[in-house]
Amino acid sequence: MFQDKKYLIQLYQALHPEDTETTEDELKDITIKNILVDACYNDLGFTVGDKIMILTEAQTREAVTNTINICKDRDVLKEYLESREKEVVDRMMTLFDEEQVMRAYVESERKEAAE
Repeated sequence: MFQDKKYLIQLYQALHPEDTETTEDELKDITIKNILVDACYNDLGFTVGDKIMILTEAQTREAVTNTINICKDRDVLKEYLESREKEVVDRMMTLFDEEQVMRAYVESERKEAAE
């Protein structure tokens, strides 16, 4: 869906409503494709000028680590991530675990209410 720039610009504008100047032509898709299994390493990656936007569900430690590596390779928070990578990975995994617990709870409540 977001490979089509008309949708990508809408997403960007939703995330950055203060930016009324950016056009579709300024967007560049940088989603990393996995050639071997025809999938993506990150859910969506794009640049807008000098901004790098990476949107991913950090469901696995590998996904979090890959996103951190992309940031470091592109010099985004590089110094911070190099000095605190383990802390960032642990925190992201904790946040994901909390989301999983909340989803499981909501689902169990729905089932209970339906019975």
